[in-house]
Amino acid sequence: MTQVVWFKRDLRLSDHAALSAALETGKPTVLVYIVEPSLLKNPHYRMRHWHFITQSITDMNTRLKSVDAAIEVLEGEALDVIQALDEAVGITNLLSYEETGLDVTFHRDKAISAYCQTQGIEWREFQTNGIERGRRNRRGWNKAWEQAMAPTPANIDLKRLGTSALELPPALDGLRSNRIKDWGYARNGVQVGGEQKANTVLHDFLDERGWGYQRFISKPELALRLWRRIARFVAG
Repeated sequence: MTQVVWFKRDLRLSDHAALSAALETGKPTVLVYIVEPSLLKNPHYRMRHWHFITQSITDMNTRLKSVDAAIEVLEGEALDVIQALDEAVGITNLLSYEETGLDVTFHRDKAISAYCQTQGIEWREFQTNGIERGRRNRRGWNKAWEQAMAPTPANIDLKRLGTSALELPPALDGLRSNRIKDWGYARNGVQVGGEQKANTVLHDFLDERGWGYQRFISKPELALRLWRRIARFVAG
């Protein structure tokens, strides 16, 4: 009776609907990120993406140490990893955010959905943005978007996770990935991953760099002039 929270492009611990829903049940829980060979070789991914992912997971695991939990980084095609997890710990619930973008991840999700149906696993996918899967027209889209964006941020009590986090059995050691030990490096000038860094960038934009953003968004030259004025002002 195990539930798996599958992290994809949602590498954070705050306002995480899938994680929040898992904590509500109190069931034994495994937190997983899957390094997929099909994405490693996909031309849409570059090493800077893997650096960012590694830094984000490292940031999460630093916070999770306080409750004796961690994101398990496993390597293999997602369907194979989910199947191995199911055989080892017996998955009853799979929780994740929806993912939109690449054809390879779309077909991967369809395969996992089919597997979950045959195995009696409930896969709960939470809407990650304003995109609605399966919508055939824009009728009612505005209202649906407002409903998706309006809810109060999901509350995450990590202490509850500490009582339900499940350690993977040795049978799955072969799936553990060591890649993130080598992927932490980032070049200067490239945004660093991690929720704490993200909050720093957000507050910097809201408090400083965002002044006049809406007014000058379609005027790059004026926007640059504005930013230089702000920079001179901040520098004193």
